[in-house]
Amino acid sequence: MQNSTAIHRIALWLLTTRRTSPAYAAVNPGRKFSAVHQTVFALLFVAAGVGIPVVVIQYGGWVLEPIRQAAASVSESMPTLTTWLYRSPLIVLAAVVLWTLVAKRLKSVSFWMLVVVALTVNPCWYFLNEWIPMYMHDQRGLSFFSAGLVTVPIFLGADLGNLLSGGMIKFLTLRGWSLRAARGTTLAVCAALVGPVALITLFDSPVAAVLLLGLAGLGITSIIANYTACQQDFSFANVGVVAGFLGLSSNVCAAVVNPYIGRYVDATGHYTLIFVLMAVLPAVAVLAIIVFDSIIHRTKQAAPQ
Repeated sequence: MQNSTAIHRIALWLLTTRRTSPAYAAVNPGRKFSAVHQTVFALLFVAAGVGIPVVVIQYGGWVLEPIRQAAASVSESMPTLTTWLYRSPLIVLAAVVLWTLVAKRLKSVSFWMLVVVALTVNPCWYFLNEWIPMYMHDQRGLSFFSAGLVTVPIFLGADLGNLLSGGMIKFLTLRGWSLRAARGTTLAVCAALVGPVALITLFDSPVAAVLLLGLAGLGITSIIANYTACQQDFSFANVGVVAGFLGLSSNVCAAVVNPYIGRYVDATGHYTLIFVLMAVLPAVAVLAIIVFDSIIHRTKQAAPQ
């Protein structure tokens, strides 16, 4: 403890000579920033937020173009190496999953269930945000303005999903249901609300399409809200790290999947398979949450009182 205190004091001395500095406040959360320091930090964040994109746009091509040319030459000369480089992230991920399953067992399984949720339901929500205006314009013949307005019912459904799912779980728990049973039942209903979107291409009416999309938004955001609550159940102390990793996973998945959605639509001229997947994947996410809740319940029962 004495060594730790000494290191702490040395670090403070190296970082600052004033007790009101941001560095001191960073390692001592009880301290407050002065008004001057708050203003300086705000200006720095604004400058970085504006300046970095400008620099990337202005000079990014000079840096990236040689890298692209080198990658193209390697791909042409050593296609096998390129293939394995593409596969290497999957190999590393598989190794990490296996190692955690062996080392942490049930705790690891519960975490990877949350990853499954992140990889299944979040991209569905991104699809509703990013692709529906184009779908309504290209497939339903709406103007760009009208296609943009179509997103309003989707977001209204999403708002209702965030509120109603939590309200239904609270309603059931107040009547004696366990949290696990209340959450599982609520999310099963929410997944059922998303299911009909698989049939959206069978309806010619834009009104019917918007209704199905609104129900899908309600069901999907209900699952996302409860999945966020599950992160606290997994580890309240490390919820920031868990949320960051899960957010990274879902964003990477969406970034990889989006080009394939475009290729599929370009090749087929329709969204049929995409909507079928959007109906199925939330059900997979709900099953993963049910497994997660079961593992957390067993872990709490096994823990010494």
